[in-house]
Parts: sequence; structure tokens; C-alpha cells
Amino acid sequence: MVEAERHLALGSETVERFQDQVGSISRYQVQILPNLTEHVNHSGKYTRPKVSLTPGIYLSPGIISFAEDNYGARPDSFTFMTQPGHRLGREKSHNEVFFGKLLSRWESEEAILESQVAVKPTKNRAALLGELAMFQYLEELGMPTFQPTSFLLTETTEATHLLTRFEKPVATMDTVEWDELESEEKWMQVDFAVKTMALLHSELLFHGDLEFKNVGFDERGDLIIIDPELMVSALEMAEIVSQGRDSREVNSAEIRLKQSMSNDFTSVCKSIDEFIIASFPVAQRPNNDAAKFKLYARHLFRPYVASLKDSHSLYLPELLSAYEKVLHEHKQRSRA
Repeated sequence: MVEAERHLALGSETVERFQDQVGSISRYQVQILPNLTEHVNHSGKYTRPKVSLTPGIYLSPGIISFAEDNYGARPDSFTFMTQPGHRLGREKSHNEVFFGKLLSRWESEEAILESQVAVKPTKNRAALLGELAMFQYLEELGMPTFQPTSFLLTETTEATHLLTRFEKPVATMDTVEWDELESEEKWMQVDFAVKTMALLHSELLFHGDLEFKNVGFDERGDLIIIDPELMVSALEMAEIVSQGRDSREVNSAEIRLKQSMSNDFTSVCKSIDEFIIASFPVAQRPNNDAAKFKLYARHLFRPYVASLKDSHSLYLPELLSAYEKVLHEHKQRSRA
């Protein structure tokens, strides 16, 4: 790889370190990517799988099967080529996600397998394993998201890397050309956030960081769930509420379910303020919190509950109950 290309990449030192690490992997360190969905925490807390993995590169079962079926063996070596022109959103991420091609090579066959990937580095190995588990859980539920292809684990405390397939253009709401849109067109864009919330919440999943930078969609306008780093599942909380046995336990579960939902609404409201309301002429902006809440209610809360009802979630009664509490909370806050 030419030196000029390395310097064009986002976070060149991070990229170079990854290239060196992936280049040092041998066939004997190639293993199958484990399915961590059974480790997903459904109690409304972050997923941190307690699994023991040895250093090496873990490839998805599909890649391993392809390798063994076509070449009779797992790859002998790997290289990574950056593609600085590829990006997701405005790259405000503190994780320095970068994009490129992972090249798997077989010496005996002189063959190369290319995988278009997004690479996420972090020193927080437990959190990255949790994100891997959540990606796999989303995929298991049939959610539109990125497919994990590889996981690179080193012997040192240096960054661990999660690689996901990145084969088609994906935009995020923060990249919309807001200045070129009319007022009503701007409000129409909120539908992406509304539909993303309803889709996730219908499965008792709460994103945890659903600002516009994390609301994704493809070139056809279809939703793509991205960056589940802070995502939690509250499935157990909803089950406790639905069973309604111990009143104290039910009350605690209702509070945690409501808080998880409220966090997503708060994130979207923050981005509405930043990208939509702040773009209006001063005279057209709401002059107090109560007026601002009316805009939230019209363009976010009411469309959300309509989409949620359309989802026919198995836990719709519990979700609607949490929604009423969130709505009341935000309304009271606007009157304070």
C-alpha cells in the first residue's frame, strides 16, 4: 500500500496500527466468529458478554465456509486497504471508525477474497463485544443493520476492532442538506427518526444515543440501524410489567422501561433543536418551552405512537403505558 493513501485515511495512526495488526495474523489465528446473542442483557442494562477469546481474527461463519468450500483452508494472511472517500455521517464519532477492504489471501491458490468493511477500534473490549452481540441480535430479529464480518483481538491492551460489512451508501440525518429544505420538508425528515424509534421499541430495544448522527438510511430511503454501542434491551422489564405480580418489582420495571424510552425521545428532541428549530428565522422559532413542545408533539410524539401501534408489538400495552408516562414527563418539563 502506498504511503500517500495511508495519510489520507481518517485517524492515520489508528489505521496504520490496525494494518500492522491484521498483517501479522497467520492461518493458525483464524477462528470462527462466535454468536453472542445469548449474552444480550435484557434487563435494560448494557450488554457486556463474559466470554474468553484468544488473540487472533474471528471471521463470520459464512466467510469461513466460503474459504473452506472453495480453497480447502482458512486464509493464510490478511491486508487492509483504506478507502478515505467512504464515510458514514459527518464522522463526529469518538471511535474513529474508518472504511476499506479487508483482503484475505491463500498462498497455495494465489487467491484473494475482498470484503468491503467499516472498522471500529476501541480499547474497551467488553463494550465492543457487547456491540457485536447487539449487532447479531438485531440481525436475528430481522432488523436492517450492518452484518458483523470480523473481530480482531490482539495479545496486548491495544485497540480491539469490530468489522462490519459496508457495501452500499448509507446516510445519516445529520448529513441532510438542511439549508436547502423548506420548513415543512425539514419536519418531514423527522420521520426517519420516528420510524427508527418505533421499529426498535417494538422489540423492546432502545438505542441510547439516537441523535440525528445515528439515524441511518440507504439511498432508497430505507432505514438502517447503526451504532448500537449504547443500545439496551428491556425485554425482561416488559415481561415483568405484563405479568404484574409483585407491585414493587412492577413499579421498578415500569420506571426503567419509561426511562429507556425517554432517553431516545430526549436525543431526538436535542437534534430537532439543533438541525431544525435553530435553522428557522428568529421570528419563526418557538418563544418558550411550551410552544416548542407543541412542535415536538405534532412532529415526533404523535407520529411515533401511530407508528408504534402499526408495529403490532407483542408488548404494545406495556410500551403504550411507558409512552404516556414519557409524554406526560416531557409536557410537565415544558411547563416548568
